[in-house]
Amino acid sequence: MPEIIAQAIATEGFYWLALTIFLAGLIRGFSGFGSALIFVPVAGLYLPPSAVVALITIMGLVSSAALLPRAWGLADKGEVSVLAVATLLTVPVGIAVMAQLDGVAVRWIVAAVAAITVSDALITRLQRNSRVGDR
Repeated sequence: MPEIIAQAIATEGFYWLALTIFLAGLIRGFSGFGSALIFVPVAGLYLPPSAVVALITIMGLVSSAALLPRAWGLADKGEVSVLAVATLLTVPVGIAVMAQLDGVAVRWIVAAVAAITVSDALITRLQRNSRVGDR
């Protein structure tokens, strides 16, 4: 067995991470988003924040690569360029801030953002369902 695979399997929580990334991929396959929201909080329990960011970025790029040719033709290039510029400007700032913060602080921030996002999504869904039921 190659050394890198043996090291990956020896990582604390490897099987939880594998199960979580499988479920995150399944959710992304059905909804088109949400894999980071599922994977990052669990991965943060076992891996340092820099490894979590690297993993979720690589997984996002690989899983999106197959969609790129069709999406490129359908994309609004103006909107995409605004998002690309914003990303290029803010990601280095985020990485610099993350490098300065304690790993535990980063984990709490990620957990809080995830909880707020999930809560907002649930509240929005419940409000939409109640409006549909009123009709």
